Amino acid sequence: MGSRWFRVRAVLSFVRSP
Repeated sequence: MGSRWFRVRAVLSFVRSP
């Protein structure tokens, strides 16, 4: 009960990175 959240966090970190 926390697999999709992990993907969202990874994408956010990747998009926030320059």
